[in-house]
Amino acid sequence: MVELKMVRNDTKPDLLFTILYAEGPNKDTAFDLTGCTVHLYLKKTGGTTLKNTGHTQCTLTDEANGEGKYTWDADDLDEKGTYKAEVEITFVDTTKQTIYDPAVIKVRADYDNV
Repeated sequence: MVELKMVRNDTKPDLLFTILYAEGPNKDTAFDLTGCTVHLYLKKTGGTTLKNTGHTQCTLTDEANGEGKYTWDADDLDEKGTYKAEVEITFVDTTKQTIYDPAVIKVRADYDNV
């Protein structure tokens, strides 16, 4: 599981990622995302609603090598606490695959706006 540490209200840096095969004959090699769309869904731990409704799509920066980024919106990390981020891939034929292990994002208060 990936754990990130951020500060409340930060919108940089972009969250860069590479999707790799977790098992099988292609283990640890890049997942080809050509023609796919990737979404990141963000929830605060213990919450029931998405923090980033309407702002979930990632930008693919190197599809063939499984690389992309998520650009933070001003409201994504506006509360201190722990968040979980789920990544979902949608293929050209509209089938979906979700990365099983969510990323954990710990957000601390910022000094100028505690």
